[in-house]
Amino acid sequence: MNQREINTFTVQEYHRGEWSDLIIKDKDGKRPKTVKISNEHAKLLSHDAEVQAKENKRTSMFRYVLKGKKVKEKVEKKTESKGDIKKAREDYKKVFGKKAFGGWSIEQLEEKIKNK
Repeated sequence: MNQREINTFTVQEYHRGEWSDLIIKDKDGKRPKTVKISNEHAKLLSHDAEVQAKENKRTSMFRYVLKGKKVKEKVEKKTESKGDIKKAREDYKKVFGKKAFGGWSIEQLEEKIKNK
């Protein structure tokens, strides 16, 4: 049986464009959330979260950083101008006859219009 190396990782959450330690409250007070998982598992989960954060998706917004290692950087998001998103929503309304869901990005709206 193949042994995987297990380490302690600090869980970080993506909030308002920044990664920061996830703080939990227990009987001893507040402290950063830590987990013991394999390096491979942590790498896989963290990669997925960072990709989704860059693409403005909101599913898995947690990453795992080796305990004691400080990693805090701002993620550059794709920015959409208000005029562009407004035009895409107007186009959607013309094609489908109803308002578009407010959480859809320009790319999602254009995809739905294209596939009509």
